[in-house]
Amino acid sequence: MPRLPLLAALLLSVSLTLGAGGPDAAIAEGDRAREDGRPAEAVEAYSRALEEDPCAVPALHGRALARRRLGEFRAALADLAAAVELEPRNAALHHDLGLTRLDAGNLKGAVEAYDEAIRLDPGVSRTWNNRGFARRLLGDADGALRDITMAIQIDPGSARAYRHRALCLYNLGDWEDALGDFETAVRLEPAGQDHAHLRLWILRARLGRRAKADGELEAWLDAGNPADAFPQTAGRFLLGKATRQELLDAAGSGGGRDERVRRSEAHFLAASRALADGDPDAARADLEAALRQGVEETEVIRSAAAELERLGRKD
Repeated sequence: MPRLPLLAALLLSVSLTLGAGGPDAAIAEGDRAREDGRPAEAVEAYSRALEEDPCAVPALHGRALARRRLGEFRAALADLAAAVELEPRNAALHHDLGLTRLDAGNLKGAVEAYDEAIRLDPGVSRTWNNRGFARRLLGDADGALRDITMAIQIDPGSARAYRHRALCLYNLGDWEDALGDFETAVRLEPAGQDHAHLRLWILRARLGRRAKADGELEAWLDAGNPADAFPQTAGRFLLGKATRQELLDAAGSGGGRDERVRRSEAHFLAASRALADGDPDAARADLEAALRQGVEETEVIRSAAAELERLGRKD
């Protein structure tokens, strides 16, 4: 049998290697690892795929998402930039570029990436919703509401978008519309709505519907909700069946992030009940305590800041 030319032999070798698995197999392995919550393993698999094909956009995209999960935002942004250069009309890449820029603190850059994703594919609800979130963080409440409302128009079954708009309206002090959106979110997605049920009590009480607030929350608790101890205690506290100290104890006293997040929520809930009870001074003290917990901005922190600002304007 005659010897193959050197180039043909090399091509055959590459072909046999790819046939034995190649980048597609490594990409599939990375996808599985990422979906199973193993981002470090996913990065390794996607990197193997890119060694075989440096232009494999699914590998670049997947590795960026895994690196984002690991908090490696600079590396994730580099992967996404490379992927966008290869596929500039891929709306999903621009969307995830927006997510990662937002994580990295580049809010204006996030909005620009979402702008491009929407230009390429305006019919994706989550892109409008996520641009609305970036605009909220930039202080553009009107623009945020327009975006979130468009997300709902595109997908009226999105509990996430209704919940997001409810939080935005809550912080603006639009209690009635916020209540309606929280009610819709719970109806669309009954499971996993612990925080929404607590907000429903707050809004109904603030609107002077304390009996309905108590009745709905008590029925929810009696039905075996929620599964976790802290929201159970929080619900009992709002109903007057647990003390403020019991609420704070349930949040935990450790110095970890989870405990500090729960303590910020506990102080926010204590302030909310104080406001419903007509005690603005107690509410102010708890709102200030919520903001002192040293956690990065969360929805509770944003709401606590909004409530404190309203109390300040009344002085």
